[in-house]
Amino acid sequence: WLIEDIDATGLVDGYVVISNHKFAPIFGKWADKRSDITVLDDGTSSNETRLGAVCDIQFAVESLGLDEDLLVIAGDNLLSFSLSGFLSFAVGKGTSCVMRYYEPDLAKLRKMGVAQIDGDGRIVSMEEKPAEPKSHWCCPPFYFYRRADVPLVAEGIAAGCGIDAPGSFIAWLASRTPVHTWEMPGRRYDIGNLESYEEVKRLFEKPKMKKVLTFGVYDMLHIGHLLLFKRAKALGDKLIVAVQDGDYIQKYKPGTEMVYTTDERLYMVSTIRYVDEVVTYKDVDVDIKGIDFDVFAVGQDQNHAGFQRAMQWCREQGKEVVVLARTEGISSTILRNYSKTK
Repeated sequence: WLIEDIDATGLVDGYVVISNHKFAPIFGKWADKRSDITVLDDGTSSNETRLGAVCDIQFAVESLGLDEDLLVIAGDNLLSFSLSGFLSFAVGKGTSCVMRYYEPDLAKLRKMGVAQIDGDGRIVSMEEKPAEPKSHWCCPPFYFYRRADVPLVAEGIAAGCGIDAPGSFIAWLASRTPVHTWEMPGRRYDIGNLESYEEVKRLFEKPKMKKVLTFGVYDMLHIGHLLLFKRAKALGDKLIVAVQDGDYIQKYKPGTEMVYTTDERLYMVSTIRYVDEVVTYKDVDVDIKGIDFDVFAVGQDQNHAGFQRAMQWCREQGKEVVVLARTEGISSTILRNYSKTK
């Protein structure tokens, strides 16, 4: 699936699959029908002798003399969205880039690469499997190395960066050169064992899940929002809530008083039982085009020009638009005015 998706972007010229000695012949047979897939046998045959992900990447660079932009991914992953958005983002940024998603579960954060990012989405710091995660942004193993950074893989290994997890090199690289992040518009599935493989099979064999999307700021979270989420979730199988980025709000509405940071609002919304996934957004009519969904759930009072354009785009794309009634007697404005009188 990953190769079919990447083929469709027209941005990748060839593929390199790195395997240990045991499975290299199997991958070689699989790749026989395609001239653009090269299978490399790293010569190892056990956990004790394995090179580690970062050294495997360097092995490919040295073996094939790779001197170009590289898309580096863990092949045991499946995505619910296309990689085309990530590739376009990375090419446009002109820096090495990684993907990120918001993870509210502390136990899961401790098993992943966790990044702190600035307002422009640049990695400030990153740590693999941290005991005390510094943010909720997880970076799965999907990386874009710009050509100028490819020689730094060897330098990072020599400098002592971790070699088992591919994110260890990104953590080292981000401390030396800009590395930007792209927020995933959907889910990533890690197929690490037979049990997870069977689980993913079951998920993808089910009828298409109906995904509902709604947008908002949610700085003054109240009962009206909860009821809107409940009604929106009833429209489908999965509810995605897009939370507006606080830095962006300050850019187009300077001086806006915000009670909570973007990360705090993401966390609060993610804990609501009706919500299955949270993402951030800046412009509703622009960012809606990069999210995988079927139904656009809009609050009755969300009627400014950006929402009007977003609704028109949905109708043109054959997506369902549902306007949900507001809860009388409560609003963020009422709460703000009430708090100012206290």
